Amino acid sequence: MTQAVWFALAALALVAGAVLLVLDSRRRTARTRARREWATARGLRFTPADPVMTAQYSFGVFTRGGAGRALDLATGPQAGTTVHVFDLEQRGTVTATVVALQRAAASATVLELRLNSSDAPQEAGTDLLGPVGTRFAFTTDLESARRAVDQRMVTLADATGSDVPVLWGEGAWVLAAVAPSAGPQRWDEVLAVLGRYADLLRVLPPVEPAGSPRV
Repeated sequence: MTQAVWFALAALALVAGAVLLVLDSRRRTARTRARREWATARGLRFTPADPVMTAQYSFGVFTRGGAGRALDLATGPQAGTTVHVFDLEQRGTVTATVVALQRAAASATVLELRLNSSDAPQEAGTDLLGPVGTRFAFTTDLESARRAVDQRMVTLADATGSDVPVLWGEGAWVLAAVAPSAGPQRWDEVLAVLGRYADLLRVLPPVEPAGSPRV
């Protein structure tokens, strides 16, 4: 190729890159506006970025890419509990929208429901429990987790949707990773799913309060 052709190709690549950056910026702005409006309508607090709150999570979508930081965080009380909805940025890329709901009681047992097409968790001490409908269950305590897996859990797993690669219970929270393209209606739907998931996880052993006597 001649030098002129190489120059033309380079110029086209630069233009294409600039167009992609503009489109990505517009999508980001639209998502931010939608999250802010959704938070306002529900009386939640909106924060553009929070680099700290994600450090409390280690499982689910956090097993790959680390804690990252929360973008466009909507958080606050909702229907007697606390909810978080945020875009998870890991290594400079938004990898998922995380929807989280606080449980009535924390448990040391982690239970994940992953789509069959999803990667296995990376955390040490997490074992395969087995298939649950269209998903696979992984847990840190096989004996305890078996109590929660019944037909209701299978129904929940099958009805959650293929845009949610993983939902899990960790500590005082139940969480789900949904595709970043999801909108306000889908966030509400996933919160409803997490409410049912939290109810099913009530059978897991709760964390004992510090200083409680052992029998």
